[in-house]
Order: sequence, then C-alpha cells, then structure tokens
Amino acid sequence: MRTVRLVLGSIIVYIVVACSSAATDNPGGLFGGSPSQDASAGPGGAILDALTDPITTAQADTSQSGSRLKAKYVAGVDGSKQFNGLHDSQRNEDCSFGTAADGVLRCLPGGANTTLGLFADAACTQPLAETSKGCAPSAYATTTDITVGACNTMAHEHVFMLGSAFTGTTVYSKGPTTCAPYAGTGANPFTTSFDFYSVGSEVPASSFVQGSLQTEP
Repeated sequence: MRTVRLVLGSIIVYIVVACSSAATDNPGGLFGGSPSQDASAGPGGAILDALTDPITTAQADTSQSGSRLKAKYVAGVDGSKQFNGLHDSQRNEDCSFGTAADGVLRCLPGGANTTLGLFADAACTQPLAETSKGCAPSAYATTTDITVGACNTMAHEHVFMLGSAFTGTTVYSKGPTTCAPYAGTGANPFTTSFDFYSVGSEVPASSFVQGSLQTEP
C-alpha cells in the first residue's frame, strides 16, 4: 500500500505541475476562458495538452552566433534586439552568404566592383576596381562570373585583395576584340565620380565560412 500511495502521489504532483504550465501558456484558464484558445480543442483541450506535453516547446532563434560567425544586432533600450547581419570573428569583417568561386555557399565580404571591364593598361590585363570618389575603399574587390549549366545559371563570386590606388590618367576598356582608352576619360561624369584601384591576388574561397541552405521542420 505504501508503494501505491507513492505512485499516486507522484501522479498528482505531475498533474499539478502540468496544469500550472498550461495555465501559464493560457492565462484565461484551463477550460477555454481565453479567446486565444482553439475552440476546436474542446473544454478539456488545455488539460490534455498539459498532460501529453507539459513543457512548452522552445522557440528557436534562427539568428544564432557560431564558433566563428557572430550575429550582429541592433539593441533597443527596452531590451529588444533586431538581427543585423553576420561578423566573421576570425577575419574581423562583416559578411553575408553567397555562392563563392568554388560553387559553395559561403559567408563572403563585400567589396569594390570589378565587373565594369575597365583596365589600367593598354593591353587590358590589369583590371581596376572602383569606389565612390573620396570614400574609404573596402579591403577587397569582387567580381562575379556566370556559369551556365544544363538546367540553371549559377553566379560565382570571386574575392580579390584590393591593391593600390590608380594614379594614371587613362583608363582602358576591353571590347570583343580590342582594348582602347575609355571614351570620355577625365571628362565623363562616370570617371570623375569614382576612384580606381588595382586588383591584387584572389582570396581562396576556402578562407570563408561554409554554409548550407536548410528549412525548419
């Protein structure tokens, strides 16, 4: 009999704890007092839920920091937080996920654009990156190539170290078969609105944190 009492006592304690959890989740009461309760659950739905799942399911935070990538956020004075991107703590730079040069999803830094087809030399072998005139440049230059596959088109982003500032007076443009001075160099609003930089060596794609696209169950 003593064993039976212990078992019954444990069951009663379990029910009390379960119902307390249900009451916390549904402040209007266990029997449908709150308008937020699903009417289709019936008057005993809250108790049934409490008995079958007494612990409230945790709400997953999808903006979590990892061992290297750290979540950035804007903090409100009221204690609120809003996700505001990722920071690579190893490279000490902000990044965002994109398809890297190796075709893998990686957290890549932003950079100056090199897709304009402008060069520092008359042979069009020394590409130039551009930034808005007078603004501090990024540490990188980026360019994107398009790989056309049998079923889709994939853009791969290449990341290069940004070189020294371009001090020449003529910028060259590469055409289908020729390399010629860019029309309007020195006078065109485009060339007077941007600063140019040489492009250094490419940063290996493996240097950046790999990711994978997933869907919450």
